[in-house]
Amino acid sequence: MLDLAHAGEAWAAARRPMVVEMGQKRLVALKEWLDGRDYLEDRFTAGDLLKTTVRHILRHTDIVSGRPTLHAYQERCEARPAFRRR
Repeated sequence: MLDLAHAGEAWAAARRPMVVEMGQKRLVALKEWLDGRDYLEDRFTAGDLLKTTVRHILRHTDIVSGRPTLHAYQERCEARPAFRRR
């Protein structure tokens, strides 16, 4: 959201590295959880829908697309009718 809502603001640029680092840690945990799984649970759930919606905001970066497991998860979830209805 810093990039989208506060682009060009000095405080946002200064804070971005810390926010990216925090996000990277969470993405590592998500990647580890998803290894060998298609979704968070044994089927597509509201949790997947929520995670996909949040990750969709990151499309302007390579934070998700640069991680094959997460990129495939994102693609799977975005292809679902539940995501398309959002």
